[in-house]
Amino acid sequence: MQNQPIFLSYSESVLRRPKLIICISLFFYLLSLFLPAFTYKGPAFNDVTYDFGINEIKGWHLLASGPAAFFLSGYLEFLAWLANPVLLLSVFLFTGKSKNTADVSKAAFVLAVSPLFWHNILIQADYTFEAPILHRNSGYWLWLLSISILSLGIHFHTNRQVIKQ
Repeated sequence: MQNQPIFLSYSESVLRRPKLIICISLFFYLLSLFLPAFTYKGPAFNDVTYDFGINEIKGWHLLASGPAAFFLSGYLEFLAWLANPVLLLSVFLFTGKSKNTADVSKAAFVLAVSPLFWHNILIQADYTFEAPILHRNSGYWLWLLSISILSLGIHFHTNRQVIKQ
């Protein structure tokens, strides 16, 4: 038996288990839904009185309202929301051992990184008010972490499979 660092032997065992990679990723994804994703200065979401202040929007609200953004001119918000179904697609492809899994998961990651470049977020039920983003909170970072874990896990798992063949 060769002397190899504990980290390498541990990471090898994780990479042999695609279900473990998926479970870890989904754990962080579900956790991100219940935490605030963004802090912004403006009216609370769905507040028609436009009472300005410091407010937060949670991940589950962004997930639920994402498809509506496309029809209400929130194209950037919709593109970031697309990371969710693309992530789900990459999970299905990963369990089915598809060859395109790595590309799909990388696309989910690119879509998920896009809010890092935003300065404002559209709020209100009709997406008519653009509020400045003050902070990206733990909900956003955990969401990005979950997509990163899945993308890296798929990347290393598929590369390990190619090397073995």
